[in-house]
Amino acid sequence: LLTLDTHGNGHISKSCKDQIYKDGKNPTLNALHCIDKLASEFINYITTNENFKDTLLVVSSDHLAQTNSATNILRGAERRNLFMIFSNKIDSKKINKAGSTLDITPTLLNFFGETGRSFGFGRDLIGNLSTLTEIYPDINKILDENSNYITSLWNFPEIFDGIEIDTVTNK
Repeated sequence: LLTLDTHGNGHISKSCKDQIYKDGKNPTLNALHCIDKLASEFINYITTNENFKDTLLVVSSDHLAQTNSATNILRGAERRNLFMIFSNKIDSKKINKAGSTLDITPTLLNFFGETGRSFGFGRDLIGNLSTLTEIYPDINKILDENSNYITSLWNFPEIFDGIEIDTVTNK
């Protein structure tokens, strides 16, 4: 499930057309109010479903909000990315460990049996390894210094010697 309703100055889903936040004048706050409702309904639906016993539900933001119609209202508020895991096989707890979105993958790998691991620049938030954010409070500096390597990860492999495709036809 991907929600883009809060991007820009907010886009209200049709299912929220009659719901507004306070006086309804701020489109971003209206969108936040709507997506909060829709996300909570979705999470409740999944977590109360009989098949949830075999499910790991991850709720995560990919970045902080960009400048929008609520920026001045929210200025000064603590800004954090969201990362939550829902499972009936784990106890609920809040982890107060400094981390970043880089730490999501190794943390999820923990739930698949790869505990206390690192993955690229990320560290398992549940494990004992220090995250880069803990070691380097200015993590952007580290990422900038390694930007060539990070950018190279987005390159596709190149084929220099041609490609051969072997197909089997069933008759």
